[in-house]
Formats: sequence, C-alpha cells, structure tokens
Amino acid sequence: TELNTTLQMGSTESIKRFIKNGNSYGIISMAAIYDELFRNELQIIEINNLRINRDFSFITIAGNRNKLSEKFCNFAKIAYKKML
Repeated sequence: TELNTTLQMGSTESIKRFIKNGNSYGIISMAAIYDELFRNELQIIEINNLRINRDFSFITIAGNRNKLSEKFCNFAKIAYKKML
C-alpha cells in the first residue's frame, strides 16, 4: 500500500505547528514534544507492534575532541549495549 504524502516539512517546529493547527498526524521524537505533552497540547498514539529505529550522531565543534567527549561517547555506547 502506498502512502499519499501531502506535505513534507524540514523542521521539528514546523511539524509541531502543523499538527497543532490541523487534523493530521506526524512522527516526531518524544524529546521534541516534551513541553507540548506536559501542557496537553499533543498526545502520543501507541501503535502495537510498531518500532521505529533512528540513527543519531555524536557531534562537537570541529577539532574539539577531548577526554570528556570521549568519556561521554564510551558511556553512551555501554549504556546502549545494556539496553539490548
């Protein structure tokens, strides 16, 4: 089955505004809608047997790798492996 895509947006804020002002659905990070959930402006719709995986990247200012950033990356890798 093909999904008839009506609109594609380029930012999290534009998606949130569109959802709040229309009768539609979207896919967005829970962290991005924390405030809206707290204020009951948006709600999460649970979909059984649906799991969406996303890739994230560690970022920093170019040329700014240091011991603290390495420690954080290692911590995150270990915490992720524990969740699996």
